[in-house]
Amino acid sequence: MAGKIENLNSPGVKGSRHDEHGRNAEEYSVPDDELERRAAHVLIWNALVPSNAIGVTADRGRVTLTGAVEWDYQRNAAEAAVRPMCGVVALTNNIAIRRNDPPAK
Repeated sequence: MAGKIENLNSPGVKGSRHDEHGRNAEEYSVPDDELERRAAHVLIWNALVPSNAIGVTADRGRVTLTGAVEWDYQRNAAEAAVRPMCGVVALTNNIAIRRNDPPAK
């Protein structure tokens, strides 16, 4: 059954092949280069994320976001846009927030 979460406390169950969302990791796997391309397009089309501010890398479905943005909501929007994508097994958000210093008088 696709998407079934196995009870790891059941006798005979040694582990689960499901990702953190309960999806069967093999059934929904996407090649890393395709996952990177799709994630970049999702971020380009997201109005809350500054264009070309975020880098995306993937390794066996584990996606890492890098770059720098002005506001925390932009960082959160990038993560929220990529996390539910098909093929994403785990996500690391390494996007930095640039501190805006007030203008000098």
